[in-house]
Amino acid sequence: MKVPFTPKFVLAPKLICAASEDANSARMGITMSGMSFGERLIQSAKQAEEHSAGKKKLRTNAIEIKPVPNYEPQQIKDIRIKLGLTQGLMGGIIGVSPKTIEAWEAGTRKPSGAAMRVLAELDTNPNYFNKIARVG
Repeated sequence: MKVPFTPKFVLAPKLICAASEDANSARMGITMSGMSFGERLIQSAKQAEEHSAGKKKLRTNAIEIKPVPNYEPQQIKDIRIKLGLTQGLMGGIIGVSPKTIEAWEAGTRKPSGAAMRVLAELDTNPNYFNKIARVG
């Protein structure tokens, strides 16, 4: 049974610090704090557990991820035409073949969630493709 899921993440800063330690130090097993990466990770997990139980106050950041948009075949074609792109160019921007774009527009296949996010960006920010394609 599929349960609806709206992702919401709360990040504890120390956990992020432990995960973002210098890669070379982590490979050597030593961090700048004198603890190994594993020890820092365990310590961070314990702090997160204490925080969720109300025993410890941590600064947190709540991140809510917008739902993946769902574009219908005609909407996909409209985005491409609005941008003045061929199926080949749009495929190159998204990272799929022209045949895939054709199938999306015909309704025989649906874009993946990642492709839908790129389509949403192209739809709301027409200059987005200038960042990933050289025009001229």
